[in-house]
Amino acid sequence: MKKYILILPIIALLLSSCGRMMIKLYNIKSPIQKKAVWEKDDRTIIFLPMIHLSKQAYYDEVKLFVTQKQKEGYVIYFEGIKEDTTLTKAERDTVQMKFRKILGFNLFKGKTYKENMTLSYKVPKKYVGQTLENTGIDPKIDINADLSSTQFIEQFEAEFGKIVLDSCDFATPLDEIYRCKRTKKNSYSIRSIRDNYVNKLLLNTSDKKIVLVYGNRHRTFIDACIAHKMKFKLVEGKSIAAKVEKKK
Repeated sequence: MKKYILILPIIALLLSSCGRMMIKLYNIKSPIQKKAVWEKDDRTIIFLPMIHLSKQAYYDEVKLFVTQKQKEGYVIYFEGIKEDTTLTKAERDTVQMKFRKILGFNLFKGKTYKENMTLSYKVPKKYVGQTLENTGIDPKIDINADLSSTQFIEQFEAEFGKIVLDSCDFATPLDEIYRCKRTKKNSYSIRSIRDNYVNKLLLNTSDKKIVLVYGNRHRTFIDACIAHKMKFKLVEGKSIAAKVEKKK
């Protein structure tokens, strides 16, 4: 069974008052109230922007919405870097170490951030992590709109240079807290690779009814793709695609 792992750029802020405030403010509204609905001819794309740590009630609403749309014939496109099951153990360990070098923790240890013991801080008890199960996503019929672990590392190194592992990386077990020197690339570098992937997927799909369940931090460029490249019209909700257009 494949593991699908979400990347949460704000995870490093969780112990600070700023980080807690960000999550609190984002969770004021129902997740369904944050959706954007786009239409063009006989096609519809519903973008449901997600936060990957929230209270259980948040994901209960998401699951109810997603399962209803599945019944209505929508295809669910979901976020989640999947671990490459074709790798040998040595190759898998290397990929995990390279991800850890970028993120500062081992992305693949634990089903959610709550269970990940490689984080150097604890996630507040009142929050639960987003999973396929608590959002109603079925990987057997829904579409994983994200890269595999191998694909991501290959693209990252092609764009930003080879990730060089040092003695500290090899000496630190993959299930322990990481205290070695990280790469200098920020969360935008990580996000841009994945944004490009999901945008290409949307541009080339023949699916006519889509619910895109994806992290809110990806919204700017996904909105821009749907609005400016695909020429869809926003019929419900708000879009931040205009911000991208103004920067051009």
